[in-house]
Amino acid sequence: MRERGTVSVVDYGVGNIRSVTNALAFRGYSVLLAQHPSEIQEAEMLVLPGVGDFGAVTRAIHSSGLWTPIQDYLAQGRPFLGICVGMQLLFGFSDEAPESIGFGVMEGKLKHLNSLNSLDVTPSVGWRKLNCDTSAPSNYSLGEAYFVHSYFASGVSPADLLSTYTWNGHKIPAHVARGKIHGVQFHPEKSRISGIDFIERVIESALDS
Repeated sequence: MRERGTVSVVDYGVGNIRSVTNALAFRGYSVLLAQHPSEIQEAEMLVLPGVGDFGAVTRAIHSSGLWTPIQDYLAQGRPFLGICVGMQLLFGFSDEAPESIGFGVMEGKLKHLNSLNSLDVTPSVGWRKLNCDTSAPSNYSLGEAYFVHSYFASGVSPADLLSTYTWNGHKIPAHVARGKIHGVQFHPEKSRISGIDFIERVIESALDS
């Protein structure tokens, strides 16, 4: 196995990143909390966690001075994992915050789950079985994962969609990827050992490709 290196976790001052850093350290990675543009530029692997509101997270990253460095990093197609709102920021727009613009790496837009059926209760919280695309590499498979979200990615390109889960009869994107750039709507760091194993496989695949 390739020697474990450093994984840089974007620290923009909002949200709890401890569970992510603990999961990475548990798997033997050195963890750098990236707080400066140079630390983004020099990253070997970049992880962007996020919880809460799309607009609030977008504003926090801009305020930290890290938006443009992350945008440049993504434009180069370098190894990246976005978690929850970190995954949502890979898209350009969200109905949650129409005034905010995401990184626009992926095709699609974030919509509220209630747009699928206004009578359904949201948010979607709990353990969900993942349905992996049959053409996706087997190392990206994961049986189930923990979700907590109200907005979902709509209009995702089939070429970028690696797995979904079923919510009240609707297929919801769970894992999207384009090259070395990955985004997951679920929280793998909170999805038991199998979720931490999943993080490791995504990182190793991105770094080795």
